[in-house]
Parts: sequence; C-alpha cells; structure tokens
Amino acid sequence: RFVLYIVQCHDIEFGNLDQIVNETLPALQNMKDEGLIRNIGVTGLPLHIYTYVLEHSKIKLDVALSYCHYTLNDQSLLELMPLFEQHNLGVINASPLCMGLLTPSGGPDWHPAPPALKAAARAAAALCAARGADFAGVALRFALATAPERVATTLVGIDSVETLRKNLAIA
Repeated sequence: RFVLYIVQCHDIEFGNLDQIVNETLPALQNMKDEGLIRNIGVTGLPLHIYTYVLEHSKIKLDVALSYCHYTLNDQSLLELMPLFEQHNLGVINASPLCMGLLTPSGGPDWHPAPPALKAAARAAAALCAARGADFAGVALRFALATAPERVATTLVGIDSVETLRKNLAIA
C-alpha cells in the first residue's frame, strides 16, 4: 500500500485560513488516521500564518515549511522557534538563497524584495565576485551552518547539475 510521507498545504496565505483550519487539516487528519499519510504540514511566506494555524487548529501539525525567512539577510524565522518548539513541530527552512536574491543574478524581476534590498544583494554579490567568493555559496553556508536545532532540513532549489554539485560540496 502506498503511503505519502508528508502532505503539506502549500502557500496557505493565498487561501482562506479558516477553511484550511476547519476543513482541509481535518480532512488530512482523516487520511492520516486511515494510514494514507504520515505527516501533515503547512507552507507559506508570511510568518503570521503559522501562528494563526497553530492557535486555531485542533489538528496537530507535524511540520512547517517556511521559505526566505532564515537566510543571510533575514532570520525572522527565529521568532517562531519557541512556538514551533511548544508544538513539537519539525521545521523545513526553504529557499535559503531567498528565491534567487542571494545569487549573482539577483533573482527574478518579479522578486518581492524592496529595491534597497535588491541593490544591497547586488552589491554583496559584486563584492564576493571581486574577492573570488561565490555569493550563493556564502549564503547557503550561512543557512546550513547556523540554522537552529529545530530546523530539520534546508530545502534548496537548483537550476542545473552544476548548481547541484556546488550545493552538495557546500553541504
């Protein structure tokens, strides 16, 4: 019998949080009770969604995937660690390169960072390049080496086999 290890409600900030808490998570719990899935999680960019779900849901979550909030430029995920600890929640730190912002390319045009942060990231990338360092590598090392114990893993997107090899060498 096929069992999914984890099912996550993805980017829940784009849905109705009450519906997720009162309908979606209970449906996932039923699937968990039936042995179809092992772990239930939620993902999203704004950090307030985790507080809302944990305070309003009767369903115990197993994992939270947060992206862009434990990076070289933003460690705001740390603010939620006591809450995650209280709920015995596993944490996945995703996008330690902040959706490409902390790479030499500076991320896509649609990146939501404010212009000043985009400029600072470009300047940091240029400084790293001038000193022979890989800006993305520096940012990834930071996320991997300094992540709190509650962070079970860091999820990194890749765009090529070369990038995969670089990331594996850093890890």
